[in-house]
Amino acid sequence: MDLGRNAIWISTASIENIVNKELDEAAIFFKEKDIEIHHAVLDIQKDEIHHQKIASEHADFDNNLAKIISYFAQQCAYLAKFLAIYLKISVPTKK
Repeated sequence: MDLGRNAIWISTASIENIVNKELDEAAIFFKEKDIEIHHAVLDIQKDEIHHQKIASEHADFDNNLAKIISYFAQQCAYLAKFLAIYLKISVPTKK
């Protein structure tokens, strides 16, 4: 497999791991507060787990470069989350 394609699979698997952790937290948070949102989060998570499984099946993690790519993908995702919270960036809504 070429390096670029493998980097995409590794990054996807790494970021989906973060997404699933966030969805776990959201599901716990909403379980007692709003059962409809809780179920919606669980439905979304099913798709995200599937995405992570596909990426993990295609990625070759058996080299040092793969570990570096995974590390930086995770760090950049957490940095983006931090900046969004710190700068209070909101997602534009459709009108």
